[in-house]
Amino acid sequence: MKANLLFLTFALLLANNSFSQVSYALKKELAKKKDSVPPVLYEKTVVTQAKLAPAASVNAKPKTETTVAQNPNLVNASIVNTRPKTDILLTKNPNLVPVKPVVVPPPAPNMLNAKLLDAFVTVGTGYAAVGLISHSGYNKDPDTHWSCGTFDQNGRPVSSFHDDSDNDEYPEGSVNGPLQMHIDNSAVLGDFATNGHIHINIAPNGNDTWQISSFTLALDFQNPSLSQKLSWSNITLSQDKRDIDLYFLWDGKNLVTR
Repeated sequence: MKANLLFLTFALLLANNSFSQVSYALKKELAKKKDSVPPVLYEKTVVTQAKLAPAASVNAKPKTETTVAQNPNLVNASIVNTRPKTDILLTKNPNLVPVKPVVVPPPAPNMLNAKLLDAFVTVGTGYAAVGLISHSGYNKDPDTHWSCGTFDQNGRPVSSFHDDSDNDEYPEGSVNGPLQMHIDNSAVLGDFATNGHIHINIAPNGNDTWQISSFTLALDFQNPSLSQKLSWSNITLSQDKRDIDLYFLWDGKNLVTR
């Protein structure tokens, strides 16, 4: 046992000594090679750099303040638009005044929709020349009955008047009326727009000639309120000519005779 340990120790010593010798030889050989390689020359390049400002001085102030420093006529951004837009406009132009609201009036009512409220007729009887005794029979005899009635553009009766008295003379030069007519059917102004008319009829007891110097028809409307008058002249009725039709229409502004 002891002999074996001694042998092993001796072998290790020999191996270590051999390794040291080999390592020394390698180091020596490498040293020779290093000494044989010529040294590498390095050229040092110097770059000239402009003088830089300290980093702390760059953008030291906000952009708005830098702009103010460059242009003293500019105002600080914090005071721009501090007032409403309307105030700024009034400040720039003191002649401007506030705009008043425009009031749009309601549309004008359509006159043709006005409803017939009342109707009247007025009759003027002719007379003979001054200084002469009349033998022409211009008057209406007391027992001559007469009537009149209005009709719309479709021939529909609208209003009427009747005088059936036997003791109602219309003397020469007299004016009778306004005589109120009866409303037979409701109507509006538009019903007479293209062709309205009034029909006059007499019923004499025997012979009678009635000279009508003027005949006036008055029509009153409401919603909207409107009054219209139509007049005709020089009408002669007798036992031989008992009827006449008088026509009228709407011209866009008023009722006018045809």
